[in-house]
Amino acid sequence: MLVVLALFDLLGLVAGFLLLRGGERAPGRELLRGFGLAATLVAACVVLGKLHWSDFVILRLLCHALFCVLAPLALWRGLVHRGVVGWSLVLVALAAEGCYVWARRIEPQRLEVTHHRVESERLAGRTRALRVAVLADLQTDRIGPFEERVFAALAAERPDLLLVTGDLLQTGSRPLDEVLLERRRLNELFARLDPPPRLGMWFVKGDCDARGDVFPGSGLRYLEDQAVVLEGEGVQLVGLSLGASRRSVPAELAARIRAFEGLSLVFAHAPDFALTLGELDTPVLALAGHTHGGQVQLPWFGPPLVLSNIPREIGGGGLFSLGASWLCVSRGIGMERNHAPRIRFLCRPELTLLELAPPTEESAAPSSRP
Repeated sequence: MLVVLALFDLLGLVAGFLLLRGGERAPGRELLRGFGLAATLVAACVVLGKLHWSDFVILRLLCHALFCVLAPLALWRGLVHRGVVGWSLVLVALAAEGCYVWARRIEPQRLEVTHHRVESERLAGRTRALRVAVLADLQTDRIGPFEERVFAALAAERPDLLLVTGDLLQTGSRPLDEVLLERRRLNELFARLDPPPRLGMWFVKGDCDARGDVFPGSGLRYLEDQAVVLEGEGVQLVGLSLGASRRSVPAELAARIRAFEGLSLVFAHAPDFALTLGELDTPVLALAGHTHGGQVQLPWFGPPLVLSNIPREIGGGGLFSLGASWLCVSRGIGMERNHAPRIRFLCRPELTLLELAPPTEESAAPSSRP
């Protein structure tokens, strides 16, 4: 893939140089040629991506077309033209490259710990809030200092319960010995959490680990279309399989949710199942990841893509009221690997902490208390 990207950048730059040189004598024609070059690059991205059977390849090539071909060409032509138009091109090109450096090198490391509070009548009788941490989409191909910092931040929050919504490692085609090494390092991060969550660490599988093991030795407890009551807490955990996360809560689990008098926490990899929560006729707290918040969010628009059937504004991450229930979608920690562009823009990696408590007299709007 790296060879393809290098050739794409080189051919694009050469084509742009040949098309645009000397254009200062005919700026209108140069503008048309520039638009023609951009359209040709976009078409090439789509064709190459479809040949590779991957929309992620299309996205990565589009990033290269914009930041590695068009922006450098705009900078060059701006320096040639100068004047108002020329210097405007220079500023736009430098701003584009600055955004790319930020999205590639800086924002993916800017961990944010997000806190939410959920109040429910189904938690009546609790004298202290239940602290629930959601670790979504660690999705790394190498355990390093950033992942260690994530677990240090997790330990500092001292959650009572940790829910992991899958996609922990995405090692691709790396040699087996390297994959086993990364699994061992990941297991050690979970095993060394101090103090460990008193109600345990629970895990559902995602797309990257659907066929992998269940990380033995890590302390993670695996749920797949199963429910577990946390005795004395007024809480029931319902872990959905990868397939169910994209459909609806299975009938047997739906019956257990309706029969449970406390609050059911339904956690899964993808958030699509939350579209059917109204069928339960029972308030639940749904928790998911998968979307990465879109990885790229645009001002006043949000994420262009979330790769989910849920509304785009929900896929961007946060806590939302859905009728009588809640849905919390985490932006997650890592990024899509393999052939996808490894960038985050206005979409910081996120560790999510929720405080679950009964309603108080000082509670905010009723909409926050289904």
